Amino acid sequence: MRRRTLLILTLALLAVPLVAGDAWKKKPPAQWTPEEALEVLTDSPWAKKVSVWQVTGQTQEHVDLERRTYQDAPDEAPLTVTSGRTTTLPEVVEGVYRVQWSSAALLRESVTRLRQAGADALVELHGPPAELPAEEIVVTVRVVKPPAAPALPLWANLDDSQLAGRTKLTTSDKREARPARLVRHGVGAGEAISFYFPRTIQGQPAPGAQTKWAEFSLESRYGDRLKVRFKLGEMRVNGRPDY
Repeated sequence: MRRRTLLILTLALLAVPLVAGDAWKKKPPAQWTPEEALEVLTDSPWAKKVSVWQVTGQTQEHVDLERRTYQDAPDEAPLTVTSGRTTTLPEVVEGVYRVQWSSAALLRESVTRLRQAGADALVELHGPPAELPAEEIVVTVRVVKPPAAPALPLWANLDDSQLAGRTKLTTSDKREARPARLVRHGVGAGEAISFYFPRTIQGQPAPGAQTKWAEFSLESRYGDRLKVRFKLGEMRVNGRPDY
């Protein structure tokens, strides 16, 4: 009976639209409902969903039709001629990803609330990685909607060193960092990669006191680009920064 109740709760949370409305501004995590905890992980200043149009490696033909009407003489019937021009373009399909600033303490609070509610399946789908050291910034990218075949997730066919070289964190004060390491976790619908950036960039703390935003970017081996900008002024809890 208990397993059945937990399964029903998990399915209900997956199906219910997020209407919690910035719960982190209104009450402490201990008072959050499971829906409110899930909102922090999926739709908040710490979690952004983004669509990326990815090339498949195939091409599509696009035909532009043009109609012209001719009349050789005033007493003759007009003649309409249709002509077409074919253009070959790369085929693209949509992939949807969620990018989380996983090192924020608020995300860990969300996981705690979901586990207390028995929604461990949601933690597996949306939660940050288990390892969250204080001395690193952790950004997690997760597949929400895989691109249609033959396209693959952005990190396909890239080993860890190649992927790290195509990933960066750029700040508004013109500093840039590459991940020191990355961790792959989750499978299937929960497939994700977490990138670990140093909290010191070019000899200064990151993000700095004057940093307004930090932009995470990742490029696939085919040139597809994912970019997400986190506004640090919005990533505050009780007036304190949480990133």
